[in-house]
Amino acid sequence: METKLQRYFNGDLKKCEKIMDWATSDKTSIRFNYKINAWNILADICSRHFSNEDWCWSDVIEHWKDEDIIEVIQDYKALEINKNKNN
Repeated sequence: METKLQRYFNGDLKKCEKIMDWATSDKTSIRFNYKINAWNILADICSRHFSNEDWCWSDVIEHWKDEDIIEVIQDYKALEINKNKNN
């Protein structure tokens, strides 16, 4: 069975960490008017599935809804495109 890490990040944990850390940072939530609040999603997942435990994105990402992951990736890609245009 294909994992979400494989499906959305080609199995690249570093890429997943970079994008999802970006999406759940305080700075990102200020810049983007999310339909979703990535930080709240992360906090909810961690409290339900990883309370008082260390966690890794490879585990946490499996609890995210597909449409929320897709939205985060699209926003991240849009930011990267805008950065490249401004350089």
